[in-house]
Amino acid sequence: MNRPDISPQSPVNVHLMAEAMKRGFADFSAFIADPGFVEVPLQGLFSPDYARARAAEIQPDAISPKVVAGEPAKYGSGSTTALALARLWRLWSPPCSCLCRAWRPNTSPIPACR
Repeated sequence: MNRPDISPQSPVNVHLMAEAMKRGFADFSAFIADPGFVEVPLQGLFSPDYARARAAEIQPDAISPKVVAGEPAKYGSGSTTALALARLWRLWSPPCSCLCRAWRPNTSPIPACR
């Protein structure tokens, strides 16, 4: 949702951000897994159509009492772009040693983060 007419600190913007985060965390909780061992619908999760569908669920004047995970598998396409991005992401080392070891176990930790 691109709403340049709404200031970042406005109650409407805070509400929209909170509702979007609810959906993100619901999907995160449902689909966090190692794709090497569990089927994770990465193409659907990275799909712009899926993102638009999740955004369309948000009511600008109502709080969602309970948000459940979506169904990203419906939005999986034959494209491998999303999977290539996910693979590229796994090659990047986050700026924290504990995360670096989780993402790239054979890397040395960053001295500033212990």
